[in-house]
Amino acid sequence: MLIAIVEFEVNPSRRRALLEQIEEEARNVRGMEGNMAYQALVSAASESGIVLVQEWRDEPAFAEYRASDSFSALNQYLKPEMTGPPSSRAFNALPV
Repeated sequence: MLIAIVEFEVNPSRRRALLEQIEEEARNVRGMEGNMAYQALVSAASESGIVLVQEWRDEPAFAEYRASDSFSALNQYLKPEMTGPPSSRAFNALPV
């Protein structure tokens, strides 16, 4: 299993609208082959932070997502809204 975490900051006044847009696209992502979870969360550390937590069956499924229209759509919408560069991490994990 692969777990990906992406953290980024946005204008606080836009955070709610952006979370709604992410959730709309997340419905498509959750239906993709190999997706086990896709959540957009508010950061407890910042009033402007958003955290995306994703779980994928394996690296090929994650790579397929990164090549998808959903990934492109989210990037096109979110990148201009970010107030700084995102922090992205991915981990291989074993279910317990």
